[in-house]
Amino acid sequence: MIIRLILLLACALVATAGAYLAKWQVPKMGNKGPAVTKSVVMGHINSLRNRGQALAWDDEIATWLESAIPEQAQVEDVSADSLLANLQDNLPSLAAASAGVFRVPASGPTLFRELEQWMDARESEYTHAALVTRQSPDQLGLTNTWAVLAVRFPDFTPDKLAGKHQEFHHVCARCGKDYNGRFAGGDRILLLRCPHCNETHDILALGTDSQYRRVNSFIQGFEPKANFPEGMSKLEELERIWRTVLDHCQYTNDTASKYTTNKDFWQSSDETFGKQSGDCEDTSILLADWLDRRGIEARVVIGETSSLLGHAWCVARVDGITYLLETTLAAEDVRSLRHVGDTEDEYRPDYQFDRDHLYFRQSKKAWISDYWSENLWAKVDYPADESSNSQHESQWATTKAWLPKTEHSEGAATPVATSQQTTTATQHRTPAQP
Repeated sequence: MIIRLILLLACALVATAGAYLAKWQVPKMGNKGPAVTKSVVMGHINSLRNRGQALAWDDEIATWLESAIPEQAQVEDVSADSLLANLQDNLPSLAAASAGVFRVPASGPTLFRELEQWMDARESEYTHAALVTRQSPDQLGLTNTWAVLAVRFPDFTPDKLAGKHQEFHHVCARCGKDYNGRFAGGDRILLLRCPHCNETHDILALGTDSQYRRVNSFIQGFEPKANFPEGMSKLEELERIWRTVLDHCQYTNDTASKYTTNKDFWQSSDETFGKQSGDCEDTSILLADWLDRRGIEARVVIGETSSLLGHAWCVARVDGITYLLETTLAAEDVRSLRHVGDTEDEYRPDYQFDRDHLYFRQSKKAWISDYWSENLWAKVDYPADESSNSQHESQWATTKAWLPKTEHSEGAATPVATSQQTTTATQHRTPAQP
């Protein structure tokens, strides 16, 4: 009888404890307040931020928290400081973070009071948040909560870059590491350098629409309508196309153009073809694009002349021989093909690009004539968007196909220097203390 009573009492206690636990896991609305859930906590934090931008739930942080916090963890097991240290190592794309650790009843009021003491929750600089909860294994009805506030910059794309200082998250295309950087638009070429490997990994330029674009995107897969005699060799095609660009495109400095306001704007190949004018990089882009479409290896090169003036030109390779193609020659200049070996002391290349790649100079030698060596040039893949293939009908070849001319034309202007601006993106990470 006594044994039976004890058993019945034990069963009653188990049943009571089970009901008590279930009540705290899924509490009813009432004096106890709402359960500790993502939506409830996010709603309360956002209510503390007054007029600040509402925090967005961050799935990446939430997933990491789920893996980083053991199921049976107590708040003493994972402190706010250790959480931040591990967060910084595992999610380098975050620019700043604050962590809060709470052990409270599994309903809202007590947690809300704790959150109201967490001053960082009121800070408008934070953009994202996530949390994870764990039932306390040895304290019935208590919930352990780990919450993270974070500053997450938008992923960088050239079109997002305006004229003011902006902050973005970027991944270096050369070393593959994340970094957060401040970027500033301007009126010149922008060279983006990684703070980890200290290498330039991207080159941007302003288009005529005042939007920044990666420089190889100006090469659009454009090929004007033209007739080439059957049996013409690739070298003959190269020379005909080069001479045609010289004849039909007048050199025009950006500062003198109606499309600019004293800035260095770049034109796509079809724009230059249609306007029949452009400066050194514009005509080099048109020439390289056309040659590439005809099956001839070609690149646009950015560098300096022997007079240390910024300049752009084109190089092309046929049958293993590389030719340097100057696109700003005046009508009276000699227009004969030149091997790059004959121009080594006249042109100093720094960067190159074709439709799908950027090439960064590796050699410290001042003057080099090898534009194709993998030892001298680091290649970075930036594949072209095939949807950008130009279907432009030119303003001066719309009625019929035309054969590139060989005679000279009058009126080509003397080239002037282009300039460039180097922007070094530095890490911006300031982890906040809870």
